[in-house]
Amino acid sequence: MNAGDKAIATGNYAEAIEYFTKATDYEVEDARLYFQLGNAFRLYNDYNRAAFWYQKTYSIDDDKLYPEAIFYIGEMKKYMGKYDETTKYYNIYISNSPADSSYMAHKARSEVSMMETSKKIASNVNSDVKVENAGNRVNTTYSDFGGYMTGDSMMYYSSLRFKYDDKKEKKTKYVSRILKNELENNKFQISQPLFMTINEPSMHNCNVVISPDHKLMVFTRCERQLNYSLRCDLYYARYTEGKWADPKPFPVEVNDAEFTNTHPAIETRGADGYRIYFASDRPNGFGKLDLYSVDVDGNYNFTPPLNLGEVINTYDDEASPFYDSARDILFFSSYGHANMGGFDIFYSKNFNEVYSEPKNLGPPYNSSVNDLYFTLSHDSLSGTLTSNRIGSYYIRSKTCCYDIYLYEFTPSQSVALTDSIKDSIPDVIAAVAPIADPMVRANYNDLLPLVLYFENDQPGRRSMAITTNESYETLYQNYINKYKEYVSGHAEGLSGDEYTSAITSVESFFREGVKASYNKLKYFSAQIHDALKKGALIKITVRGQASPLADSKYNVNLSKRRVWSLINYFNQYEDGVLQPYINSKNFLIEEVAAGEMLSDKSVSDNLKDTRNSVFSPEASKERLIEVIDIFIDVPEEK
Repeated sequence: MNAGDKAIATGNYAEAIEYFTKATDYEVEDARLYFQLGNAFRLYNDYNRAAFWYQKTYSIDDDKLYPEAIFYIGEMKKYMGKYDETTKYYNIYISNSPADSSYMAHKARSEVSMMETSKKIASNVNSDVKVENAGNRVNTTYSDFGGYMTGDSMMYYSSLRFKYDDKKEKKTKYVSRILKNELENNKFQISQPLFMTINEPSMHNCNVVISPDHKLMVFTRCERQLNYSLRCDLYYARYTEGKWADPKPFPVEVNDAEFTNTHPAIETRGADGYRIYFASDRPNGFGKLDLYSVDVDGNYNFTPPLNLGEVINTYDDEASPFYDSARDILFFSSYGHANMGGFDIFYSKNFNEVYSEPKNLGPPYNSSVNDLYFTLSHDSLSGTLTSNRIGSYYIRSKTCCYDIYLYEFTPSQSVALTDSIKDSIPDVIAAVAPIADPMVRANYNDLLPLVLYFENDQPGRRSMAITTNESYETLYQNYINKYKEYVSGHAEGLSGDEYTSAITSVESFFREGVKASYNKLKYFSAQIHDALKKGALIKITVRGQASPLADSKYNVNLSKRRVWSLINYFNQYEDGVLQPYINSKNFLIEEVAAGEMLSDKSVSDNLKDTRNSVFSPEASKERLIEVIDIFIDVPEEK
């Protein structure tokens, strides 16, 4: 068991499995041993066996020394695609630790609240997409990952197949190196490692990307720390005089010496240079790994890193970005957004630096295990991804190791692939293609209704005024800051499953209602601004609504103040860029005050029952404004 513990600590999970399995010959009904076996199999990506040993831990752990076992059973069940069992075990974990505010508790509640979405995603298989293993000329029984096609035929990627003799530690270790492989007559050839200036022998060299103009290469170098974890830095090389120059590290403002910086992606920006996207666990982010960007000009001056924000980043990991410069679409993988299991691939439209709500690509791009490193070829109909799904090469476990997969979109109906059809056919971009042109009225209607939520009796508490000076942005921030008050207010006096359910429902409403709708507003505003710059005339109709907690006249006036807060938001948006259009009446906002007329009659209006009349999600969903219609008059093109 001691040898197994050491093997886990040093990242030798297969070795740990052997030691712990041998220990079961001598130790029977040992919860600690079973839990460590579960950990070893989990870290080795053997989800079935991990779940088995965690369940054995749970069954004999009478002293509740390993409560995490229940959490991990749920996590492993989701990797196995068993969503109802996932919900069951996450709920057990939540009910055993109702006041827990740890990562695991937050993860469990989040997963339960998103499970129906996960099941829906998993059931919607795109039959027009074919995904297949890139084959044994590329993949091995070790991990191969980060495939990146340049042009039609050359693939660069990373492989963990190489041995390095570490004289300091007097042991041999495996390291990843960057390889290239040319596709000839639809077949890959023999992979070749890049030269030693790129593949520094003692370090992990991986995650390579090359700019479309073939002038810039960016990749990652990682080395093991004293605690056996990996820390990574970003490097770049310039193509000059017919060859790649020696690589240089990104400046220290990007390569923070205490944190990891990895998974680069390149956006081409013409004369302005490049924008590099990457993942980092640096502090002050939204979760674990967050996605960031940094701009690089023609003289290779770097701007400070910029976090991509909470639309993209979650409390969990975001990784392996890829930027489609032709359509301004960011693809990335996430373990925090609603997924089928593990990391799923998502995409988000970048509209004037405002990102749309990420959407899951669904199967077969995604599976119930980990799916990362999505890339899109220039034809928009094919590309690469990396996955440890069944079908990957392996030695001991069918899902242990990563392989590179090739996908191809093959429409079931024969079509002429003109440029316009390319922009609308592939499912990989179909959902974002309709909003690519902001001058089409129907495309805006795809974003309706736009619903925005309010704190109780805001703005202008206890006022009979019909206008307000407050902006929705300020009201939103104040509402988010009251999140814990709403959680405790709705869960007060409850216990057991009711307590857990109350907390989960409020968390879900704030995440999927309040925050998601605000992010949608920012995206909607950016689209409107772009259309106005192109000469459009725009009229939107906004309806205000209130819960039934006050009398009818008061609620009508409250509804009007809520609409005014959105008018103030538009006036102040991006330092007033929309204000001239509002003043010139090119952008008109029509108000409809519904008061409590449309509110759900089952919602409590009892002032003494604040748990239901103020803090419940049911009451909260009645305090809103809604953009219910939009009309755009587009100038004729000459």
